[in-house]
Amino acid sequence: MCNIVFLSDGTEYMRAAFDSHAGGYLIKPFTKETIQVEILHRKYITPDNSDRPIKIPCFGRFKVFVNGQPVVFKRH
Repeated sequence: MCNIVFLSDGTEYMRAAFDSHAGGYLIKPFTKETIQVEILHRKYITPDNSDRPIKIPCFGRFKVFVNGQPVVFKRH
């Protein structure tokens, strides 16, 4: 299971987002705090996500971790 929260400047794509089972939809202006609150209220959050093999931090630099190891994206 995966939660996807859409961040948008309007409601134009809201229907499509929820038709595709989006976890949430935030409309500008939003802050780091409103995004964090939205994430905390998602339906697929478990009490301890530390056992999940894939982690993607939402703030700062984009990084993906699989089993605690960073995934390296190479350009071809």
